[in-house]
Amino acid sequence: MKRALVLSLMLLSLSVVGCSGSDDPVGVSERFIQALENKDLETIKALGCSENMDRYLAFVDRLISHDYRVDYDVDCSLESKDDDSASVRVKGGFDFYGLNKDGSPSSREVDNSVNLVREDGQWKYCIRQ
Repeated sequence: MKRALVLSLMLLSLSVVGCSGSDDPVGVSERFIQALENKDLETIKALGCSENMDRYLAFVDRLISHDYRVDYDVDCSLESKDDDSASVRVKGGFDFYGLNKDGSPSSREVDNSVNLVREDGQWKYCIRQ
């Protein structure tokens, strides 16, 4: 069950890795993914929304404790954006390595919306189930 939760949250988090930008919602998502890949906890904390920070930090702790690698092929686009919230649509596939004891990849297809909110003038990544 815990492995399924970690994998689900990883899919939501890693689902915008192929997108571009900098301070817009898609760019913030890309920086979040780069921080996950680099296991940069400070950046991950800085990019997370306050709404669910406790759960978010617990997820990050679990994610960082795994020795994982992700191969992905995704397309993403800005679905909606207003002054305080945005949604990025993500479609593609992921192969997760390091979650299965036998070393085999866990492959998943994704077609999700990723939510972001604006806090203190900055876009923040919100993991929601």
